[in-house]
Amino acid sequence: MRPNALRPCIFWMLLPAIAAAQAPIARVYVDDADGQVHIVTRVGKDTLIPKEKDQVRGDSPKVAEDQQTAGWLIDYENCCTSYPIPLTLVICRFGRIVQRIQPGQMIFDWRFVEGARKIALSSGTVHGMTFRSLSLYDVRTGRQLDQWEGSFEEAPPPWARGLSQ
Repeated sequence: MRPNALRPCIFWMLLPAIAAAQAPIARVYVDDADGQVHIVTRVGKDTLIPKEKDQVRGDSPKVAEDQQTAGWLIDYENCCTSYPIPLTLVICRFGRIVQRIQPGQMIFDWRFVEGARKIALSSGTVHGMTFRSLSLYDVRTGRQLDQWEGSFEEAPPPWARGLSQ
């Protein structure tokens, strides 16, 4: 058999795996028993995401409008509280982790902006915040694009509307 004759056979053998990896995301959830994140595609494939180093549990999972991108927070033990706090936002696209965003403080809330191109998040100290700190990040590069700090009474920029804290 000629080597080129095998190409169509290999393609058809790999097609189900490729299709499952590209299948739209139906949901993302955190298993209550072990705190691990799962991504479930519309074809029913449930993928367990390995825990990050020192991760206690996942938190606040969301799926973007494109249904190919998902994100969640990673909670870590904290020396000064009796509970773990979210310090990292993980973004996964087509089954691969593409970004880890760490603003340097506790993440209170986050959301996708412009489909799945950007991330808006609210972060700050664990207790005693007197103002809001909101940041906008590019998903592809992880670079911070904008930051806004203001009182809780002030209207945030359009990209941050809907964030709590």
